[in-house]
Amino acid sequence: MNGKVIEDLARMASGAVGTVVGLRDEAGQQVRERFDRVLARSDMVSREEFDVVRDMAATARAEQEVLAERVEKLEARLAEITPKATPARRTPRRTTNRTRTAKKSASK
Repeated sequence: MNGKVIEDLARMASGAVGTVVGLRDEAGQQVRERFDRVLARSDMVSREEFDVVRDMAATARAEQEVLAERVEKLEARLAEITPKATPARRTPRRTTNRTRTAKKSASK
């Protein structure tokens, strides 16, 4: 009889462990589903989309640095080509006092 009781206890323990494992798996699945719903509502991007945009930004930054360097070189060449302008001396303007003469009407 002692062996039968131990056997029954072992079966009950085995069933309890199976039930706990099933509950754990179900709870994990529900957590994953809720997490997926939250991510879908929060307008998050996927890792692949993030990587693509990051690569695009790195490429744009590299191109911008190259263009900035070209502009500096072109400005230097332009400075060499353009004669140095001396500040123009301003000549004083002649101001004339023009007075209007009123036409005298001849009254007769």
